[in-house]
Amino acid sequence: AGCLSDWQVQIDYTQKDPTGSWIMPYQYYHQRMDAGGYLVDLYFNEVNYDDCCLTDEHGICNQQLCAEPFYPTGTKADSHTCMDRAKAIRDANLAWLEKQLEANKKDEPRWIIMVGHFFYGNNAGQIKKIMLKHGAQLYVCGHTHEQGYYDADHMQGIPTVLTGAGGGIEFESGGSYYGFGHIAVTKDALQIKMMDHQGNARQDVSIPHPSLAFV
Repeated sequence: AGCLSDWQVQIDYTQKDPTGSWIMPYQYYHQRMDAGGYLVDLYFNEVNYDDCCLTDEHGICNQQLCAEPFYPTGTKADSHTCMDRAKAIRDANLAWLEKQLEANKKDEPRWIIMVGHFFYGNNAGQIKKIMLKHGAQLYVCGHTHEQGYYDADHMQGIPTVLTGAGGGIEFESGGSYYGFGHIAVTKDALQIKMMDHQGNARQDVSIPHPSLAFV
């Protein structure tokens, strides 16, 4: 598969990480946290299909960066096979997500948090439609190298945390700041802080649980 096989390394390292801190069992998966009296369900999704077939250096299947000096030992794979695989993974991910959310309803998770690569685009929109259908409350993503929290009114009805690469490229080209996102989960609210590289909270937002929103 040439340099396209690198994603498998991230999955394999889940078993080999001596610290046990790296968790990526597949390209999409579900984790549940028992928070002592309520459940938090997290769904990790690929959400990278929109990059698969671009013809510039960002195109995954185009593989412009699979040669020197970027990838000296890389061998290019067949681009059409890559595109077929990307579509199959997208479709399987969406079908799996629908099935998992429906199956887990019986357990009445208090919070449903979705994670995906892309901030925008058709694939991210597909995920958000499923989130709205099943009552998920937060989308966490990257891709765009920025930092920020965006409320539901601006993000297809879903509150969104964007924390891409620490904000690096955008900062270097005139963006706001380096940083990271911090999410604290309680039974009644999600507390989101967007922190800059000097330890300051640039945004501090509380999202009440929907059952309390109009109390």
